[in-house]
Amino acid sequence: MLLNVVGDRLWLSKTVSASADGATVELPIPAEWGPGVYIAATAFRPADSAKQRGPGRAIGVAWVGLDPAPRTLTITLDAPAEWKPRQTVELPVAVTGLDAGQPAWLTVAAVDEGILQLTDFATPDPVQYFLGKRRLSMQVLDLYGKLIEAGGRPGQLRVGGDAGSRQLDASGIRTVKTLALFSGPVALDGDGRARVPLALPDFNGQLRLMAVVWNHDRVGQAEAKPLVRDPLVAQVYLPRFLAPEDDSRITVTVRNLSAPPGDYQLRLSADGAVAVEEPATFTFTVTDSATQNQDSRTFTLRGLQPGKGQVHLQITGPNNFQLVREADIGVRPAQTIVSNRVAQRLNPGETLRLGGEALNDYLPGTGQAQLSVASRPNLNVPELLAELDRYPYGCLEQTTSRALPLLYFNQVAQAWVGQNATEAGLRARVQGAIQRILNLQDAGGGFGLWSPSNEIEDWLSAYAMDFLVRARQEQYLVPEAAYQSGLKRLQERVNEGDFDTEHLGWRAYNLYVLARVQKAAIGDLRYLHDNYLQKLPNALAQAQLGAALARYGELGRAREAFTAALNRTERTWTRDYGSPLRDRAAVLALLAEVKLLPERVPDLADQVAANFNTRRYSSTQEQAWLLLAARALLQQPGQLQLGVDGQSTTADPFYRSLTSEALAKGLTVTNQGGQPAWYTLNRSGVPVAPQPPAQEGFTISRRYYTRTGKALDPTQIRQNDLLVAVITGEAMSSEQQQALVVDLLPAGLEIENARLAHNASTAELAWLPELTETLHTEIRDDRFVAALDLDPGDKRRFTLAYLARAVTPGVYQQPAVYVEDMYKPWQFGRGSMGTVKVE
Repeated sequence: MLLNVVGDRLWLSKTVSASADGATVELPIPAEWGPGVYIAATAFRPADSAKQRGPGRAIGVAWVGLDPAPRTLTITLDAPAEWKPRQTVELPVAVTGLDAGQPAWLTVAAVDEGILQLTDFATPDPVQYFLGKRRLSMQVLDLYGKLIEAGGRPGQLRVGGDAGSRQLDASGIRTVKTLALFSGPVALDGDGRARVPLALPDFNGQLRLMAVVWNHDRVGQAEAKPLVRDPLVAQVYLPRFLAPEDDSRITVTVRNLSAPPGDYQLRLSADGAVAVEEPATFTFTVTDSATQNQDSRTFTLRGLQPGKGQVHLQITGPNNFQLVREADIGVRPAQTIVSNRVAQRLNPGETLRLGGEALNDYLPGTGQAQLSVASRPNLNVPELLAELDRYPYGCLEQTTSRALPLLYFNQVAQAWVGQNATEAGLRARVQGAIQRILNLQDAGGGFGLWSPSNEIEDWLSAYAMDFLVRARQEQYLVPEAAYQSGLKRLQERVNEGDFDTEHLGWRAYNLYVLARVQKAAIGDLRYLHDNYLQKLPNALAQAQLGAALARYGELGRAREAFTAALNRTERTWTRDYGSPLRDRAAVLALLAEVKLLPERVPDLADQVAANFNTRRYSSTQEQAWLLLAARALLQQPGQLQLGVDGQSTTADPFYRSLTSEALAKGLTVTNQGGQPAWYTLNRSGVPVAPQPPAQEGFTISRRYYTRTGKALDPTQIRQNDLLVAVITGEAMSSEQQQALVVDLLPAGLEIENARLAHNASTAELAWLPELTETLHTEIRDDRFVAALDLDPGDKRRFTLAYLARAVTPGVYQQPAVYVEDMYKPWQFGRGSMGTVKVE
């Protein structure tokens, strides 16, 4: 018999002889074996008969763990059975098993049990984590299966073993108000005791207290489940959001638990963006404090305008009883923000006049205008920053594009806006983006579009590393291991694979990023320039090669590469998320970065600005590089003299952000100089009038069905109905596209999340057609989002589906379903708006 002691490596191997009755083997246990090991025993015996010439063999594996008791601490949580909400309580904790004088710490988490049950969350158990059974991380490999039996047959392996256990389903408790508190590390006193304060909010429900304690060589855990509730529990059941003009039938439930007898008066009111129809009062009688009386009433809550609303519930009763509860609710427009840009010349002596009518087409509170005036055609930098900032989705490209300009935000904003961003807030946002990007990095250093399990994209990996390199150079924190792993992958990929057009683009980008940190091989740069400069897919790749060469002092080759980029008039399609505008903006930014061909910068800047100002839409990739190009424009100062409401200014460029209140007072801008000026006026907001269906490159529609496949009228839905939303669409072009589908929910409906316990899934519905595979899907409170690739060819149609439940009765606006090409946003489709009525 061969005995192997294994864990994450082979610790011991020895052979022993065993009789038919077995054998006893003693093994010493060194400390480095850790909390336990696997004993793998392989037994061999002669053949059963003469016909069987090969030996018999059997394998057994067993876990052998240390007794955890000597390393376990015991915690006692002295929690009462019940607490009242809206107060700070102290939780007494006692720990036994500590050595005298040895320091120890604990943490306590108090979390709504309903949240934990949604995902079957288990209370953290450090004893099991540190001392429990480990997964066997070694493999057995031998040649037994290659033995030849009598008759020329291969030997057979016969497998048997223990069955696995089934995980029990949770009860699926849902609560309205949620609670999650965490104490942080708390030091125990010399007697192993501590009092942990917990600030309980306005919450009624069950808590799970989860405590973890540790010292130098022991750990422990405990849990308790106290209730938090008022003697009289009042609950307002609100939809997750509303839209303007929505009428929602909200339910108020009052239940007596231990309140004194008498008449209680309840009043419901609202302010801000919502209003409650009057009268919103009723009287509730408690006959006996020991009897659990309950009463429910419904009221109408109306959305007024976009913004934040607050619902107030006040109860008064005998013995000066008072209970006040408040709940926030957001009013979200039923349409998305649209923008309109005007770029024109302002000749000497001419005056631009703006008034409140400029924002008449937008819902109150949503409209805003940005005005910039410069001595040459310019980019409206603040509006570009605003567009990136409000883009609500976060794949790798979009996250990087939003964060990249923020590395230089203060520099650009000081020139354009005249004020610095808050340094702490800016750094926190960039640092958060770094973390999000690194979460998309796989073990080999590459990056996926939506997750590290997606296919690794070479150009996108270079783009992410470009940002991380720049962030590190701007003194942001980038973890060393992930940073070096990303750079190593760029180095390895430079000379891998074919040197065809598609691969040349990311190859040039890899070398540019590596050159920024002096890790590019000069031979690779020269080889790519001398053999493939004219074969690079676009001006961006040529400019990146030029910038990399310039950093190594190869100025002749660098000028040649930049000249090729400036003369480039077409681009070959590759998966680089680009466009001609993005390429020209990047060339401008890279030229200014390495300070080459300064005589070409002014004309190129004018071309980029003129091209941008003729565009109605721009992608996140274009916006990021346009903002980097804005740094180049700042290096080309002109002479500007303006009169703004009678006050002179020479700021070049001049910028003013205008709300509806500011425009109501009026604004006049006069060119007092002798040279023409150029102004850009961007207006944005949620339109007042419903937007009609649109087919600008895509068609799209959405219909509701029952679970059996019967078409459903959205004005005849009943509370608790489960709807199947089916989205169908088609791309009109035949090119490669990366589409983003967004379906804003009407208030009153909530998406059924199939990832949670007990919820249904579209996979259970056999009548649905074949659904399109998505790259990424998001289920939010107010929308369904899906990203998908549409390949060139015949398969341009797509079908998506999700489940939604009618939760809150009322009459709601139905937003239009929408699709756009994420990197060609001028190609989009929009369905029709409507009405949803839940009885």
